Amino acid sequence: MRNRLVLIFLAFCILFVQADVSGQASGSSAQGEPLQIQSKSFGLFGYAFSSTSINSELNLVVVLHGDAPPPYENPSYHYRFAAKVAAENKNVLAVGLLRPGYTDPTGNHSDKSGPLVIRKR
Repeated sequence: MRNRLVLIFLAFCILFVQADVSGQASGSSAQGEPLQIQSKSFGLFGYAFSSTSINSELNLVVVLHGDAPPPYENPSYHYRFAAKVAAENKNVLAVGLLRPGYTDPTGNHSDKSGPLVIRKR
């Protein structure tokens, strides 16, 4: 029963995110700071967004995209959602991470077996 509730909740969240950000421009970083996590075996790319009001009780929010069927195979909606969470809440650092194996609309790529690829705008 618990697994079923979790799946229903996740499905609702995905629908909410798609409906909420569908009118925004594709590939927009919404003025986030590029984030790179690099190791010998993988590289992750993302954008970090912070609230305008921050104190010592900072809350970290990590946003991942889904499996991205067409037309979302080059996801960016998770960046916009992270930006919105940071903009509408106090004391938040929201990070939108690109999952390994995916490339966003601007060519940034996270890879689980090689170096990180970041395209300049």
